[in-house]
Amino acid sequence: MAALESELLLAALARGKSQFFLQIPTAAGAESEARLDHWHQLGKAQADRLGVESRSLPLYTREDAFKEEFVAIVEKAGLIYFSGG
Repeated sequence: MAALESELLLAALARGKSQFFLQIPTAAGAESEARLDHWHQLGKAQADRLGVESRSLPLYTREDAFKEEFVAIVEKAGLIYFSGG
């Protein structure tokens, strides 16, 4: 997946996005903190392999998705993953 993800990041950069890997573990929101950490660590490991920053947002509900501080981060992300579940 790293080759595809690298290409996606390059395309995103060309469109003015930021070079970071955003993980949104929405589906894991009902799981334990240990499982959330597991998904976060998987995302971070892949971002490290790609040589980019990793970020994670606590978007677990519809209401969370409309928080302005989260919307701004999502809009800037170079690559977004929905993980867990």
